[in-house]
Amino acid sequence: MIRIPRPRVLLLDLDNTLVDREAAFEAWAAALVPPDLMPGIVAVDAGGYGPKLLLYRAVARASGLSVAAARESFLTDFARYVRSRPDADALLAAFGGPKVIVTNGLRRLQRAKLVCAGLVGRVDHVCISDEVGAEKPDPAIFHAALACAGCGPEDALMIGDHPVNDIAGALGVGIPAVFVRSRWFADPVGVPAVALLTEIAWA
Repeated sequence: MIRIPRPRVLLLDLDNTLVDREAAFEAWAAALVPPDLMPGIVAVDAGGYGPKLLLYRAVARASGLSVAAARESFLTDFARYVRSRPDADALLAAFGGPKVIVTNGLRRLQRAKLVCAGLVGRVDHVCISDEVGAEKPDPAIFHAALACAGCGPEDALMIGDHPVNDIAGALGVGIPAVFVRSRWFADPVGVPAVALLTEIAWA
């Protein structure tokens, strides 16, 4: 358990923070790829941070699909497997202030994830890089999120799983941050880190 000063606004990453993207990816890929090839596909995906073209090529080779068909399957079918994390459900229910999702990705895919994860209506605003025109860690997407919530950086807290996109990006504009651990990245130095969002306690 870590104690964090309670912010007025929560800024929240989507993939592998509010939703279990890794489990969703493995479920999607398992429908296309033989079990013995799954470890290689998961490695190329790298928790969602691997180059997408390399992923589509790897899935195509393993499944017999064309690269275009593998990409379309990802964009069309992947979101159906996305579910919110139980600890994220608890955090959203417990935090009474404004909540803003700040996520990189295509509008089509990220909006579908929100629907399938049951997050529509449970947050106040959504800032998607494809809509904002800037990707984390670009300061512009964080400023857009703060503008949506009508607050300054000192009034917000960013929670995310990427040490650069989420944590360094937020800190760069003066937003305190909490890192969500995964197998893909080491904990950033000097930043509170949790495995579960329910480990956060408000001071």
